[in-house]
Amino acid sequence: MMLLIHVDDVMFVGGQEYVMEQFIPDLKQSFEISEQHLVGDGSSFQFLQRTYVEVEDGLKVMPGKYAESMIEMYEEKMGKVKVQKLPCGPEVLEADGSVELKAELASLYRSLVGCGIYLSQERPDVSYTIKELTSTMSFPTASSLRKLGKLIGYLKGTIGQHSILEMGEPGQGLICRTMEARWILQTFSDSKLLWIQDLVAQEELRVKQSLSIAILIGG
Repeated sequence: MMLLIHVDDVMFVGGQEYVMEQFIPDLKQSFEISEQHLVGDGSSFQFLQRTYVEVEDGLKVMPGKYAESMIEMYEEKMGKVKVQKLPCGPEVLEADGSVELKAELASLYRSLVGCGIYLSQERPDVSYTIKELTSTMSFPTASSLRKLGKLIGYLKGTIGQHSILEMGEPGQGLICRTMEARWILQTFSDSKLLWIQDLVAQEELRVKQSLSIAILIGG
């Protein structure tokens, strides 16, 4: 059985018989709780503002309202944004020499990027852009605000986008298979992609290198 605990919210996965006949009854003896269960296709539960829906091939993860909130906050202050096809362009890697934002806009920037950090957990398509935007939260600039505006335009055109976690097969990993274990936990990192470091050095690019890590269970 696996548990994910956040203050007084708990998400867990385990055998149905154990959960329903022992785990839940034991909790109710000591705590007053409310509960939601997955019981088949179409059933759902909510955890930390996300909605999880059981589908035939796995679990659909529906983001909370972070994207909608970010769009509303930005447009209320900056005006309507144009829908964008990409969350960022080459400018996200360029050195920033623009002027620092005044206090009111800096506060807006920090609030929006803060929401984006939560959003990025279930929207991998925007996680890199948001990671780059967080690097200027201490001293937001006019350039970083323009980059944020492009991200907002992308979110505006992708409302409702979600992830599906496919059901893994016992003993199946992403690049291997075994009969010795039911679950395979694998981690991948791009920290040793030396050709990127060589390219940066050869082209004398003024960019920051990023580390990406993926942790997978059951492929």
